[in-house]
Amino acid sequence: MPYGLATDYPNGWYGSVHGDYSGITVADFTPTISHKITDTIAFGFGLNLQYAVAHLTGGIPISGATDIRGDDFGVGYIAGLTWKPIPETRLGISYRSHVRHKLTGHNEPRGAPSALPGFSHLANGRYSMNARITTPETVLFSVAQDVGTRWTLSTLARWTRWSRFSELKIQSTAYRKAGAPTVNTPTVDEDWKNVWMVGGGIDYDFCKN
Repeated sequence: MPYGLATDYPNGWYGSVHGDYSGITVADFTPTISHKITDTIAFGFGLNLQYAVAHLTGGIPISGATDIRGDDFGVGYIAGLTWKPIPETRLGISYRSHVRHKLTGHNEPRGAPSALPGFSHLANGRYSMNARITTPETVLFSVAQDVGTRWTLSTLARWTRWSRFSELKIQSTAYRKAGAPTVNTPTVDEDWKNVWMVGGGIDYDFCKN
């Protein structure tokens, strides 16, 4: 399950020093294999090859701004099991692991008031950066029930461990320059909560053989 999250505030809003735009996009490629253990039970396993890219912008007090970009490639896995207790009923459960990322890229402060005390570390330029994030694991439960020869009813419930995204901490060479030893690395407290999602659907087979 790939992820795409973004927040975009109007230019010049009061909290711009905490962020103007923040976005992360994750793309998955998941090669899988499966094996039919018995006539009613099948097992599947796959690798979760995940590419993540992030873009954050924010204000610097008075007139400046920062532009932070980074990306990373990570690997996880997915496993699932299906069971057919009777021919018309299919039950399934799957687990998709979390994936740890260390995003690397650059931070570009511009328009910083470097003449003021405490801002010499944000002189205009380009600085290397990294940030660690972990995309959450999920557990999925599903049921599909054939009704007659053409209709299928289905339902699912998915739990996502978003609490893994507790904070975003950015390490940048801009914050380790000589002359600014008391400046802390930026950390954004996220404190996301775990969630459940439920859904259902009806399928109709127009071209049943």
